[in-house]
Amino acid sequence: MPSQLPPVNHYLCSSTALCVLEDTGAPKGSDDYTTLVLIHGLGWHSGNFRKLLPLARRSNIRIVLLNRRGYPGALPHSPEELAQLARLASSSSTVEVVQETSAVMADHGRDVYDFLVDFIRRERIPIARGNTGGVVLVGWSLACVWITALLANIASFPVGDVKVVTYVRRVVLYDPSCVLLGYPRPSAFYHPITDPSVPPAELCARFNQWQAGYYTHGDPFKQGPDALETGVPAADTSNTMSRLSVADLANSVYGPPMEPSGSDRLLIEACLTHGTCGDLKDAALYLPGAECDSRTSVWRNVDVRVAWCDRSVWEMRLGSYLLEKELVEAREAGKSPRAVSFMRVKGANHFAHWDMPEKLLKAFLGDA
Repeated sequence: MPSQLPPVNHYLCSSTALCVLEDTGAPKGSDDYTTLVLIHGLGWHSGNFRKLLPLARRSNIRIVLLNRRGYPGALPHSPEELAQLARLASSSSTVEVVQETSAVMADHGRDVYDFLVDFIRRERIPIARGNTGGVVLVGWSLACVWITALLANIASFPVGDVKVVTYVRRVVLYDPSCVLLGYPRPSAFYHPITDPSVPPAELCARFNQWQAGYYTHGDPFKQGPDALETGVPAADTSNTMSRLSVADLANSVYGPPMEPSGSDRLLIEACLTHGTCGDLKDAALYLPGAECDSRTSVWRNVDVRVAWCDRSVWEMRLGSYLLEKELVEAREAGKSPRAVSFMRVKGANHFAHWDMPEKLLKAFLGDA
């Protein structure tokens, strides 16, 4: 499968490690537009969101496609950083290793924060006022961990001339995976990454075929996880991958980070081994009132949304279900998690940004 670089129309932010792959720019004549920043998942760079770009012309929004480290245009990982990830992925969970893995993810959250500071300052983004202006930050799939890492560590990041909290009005977890929220993956449920019969050279293609299908699920709130389809995709809608041209793939797919020695693959293994994903989710969504400093309390007011696609592969549907279930039970137990809204994208699979861009945009920006 192609792993080509996109056209050279991106820039590396001067003070950050991330790359703006595409930017629709400020809508002409508007001083209250909303900036939608999208961060990609595993094995795909943000060129995969390009079908959303034409919608910016019909709305009062600016769309920015952001590439993470290790992907085209962004800062690559150094050999020393890759060696650290490999060591963490293969180490036992000692206190020191757990802390080191958490520190690595805090650095990734800081990458997003530094980008926002840089971009807001550079582009003079309108401040958030109610439902206008400001920034809506979206992490798709694996990038949901970058969102929780940002929220979990926000109080430790410096505040300078740009007070990011006055600009970010919403963060969106777009179709999060259960394991990336800290929930265990059911051993009986199929996943290509854990399938020993998949040759490493074919993993990226098999993974993408699997997650780009349409699946028909029952209601897990009524039947539990057994309501989820964990095997064969439905035949009523074609796999998204079958509708992507060679050019589409060349401008969307980037496989090296998900290879066995790739940065994303090693980072996922480290985070899953040492419980980092669950720790980040808890730190992001549970803020003990007596221990909150003023900065953390202010960030608690930022809207958090989960946009879930009801025909996604089981791993994603299970993630949104378990998170919603956990938050309901937490409130019933007297805990005080953040207010999180859940937006169902009806009829959509994990590639709603490709197959149903208008519907997805409403889930990101519309009222709950």
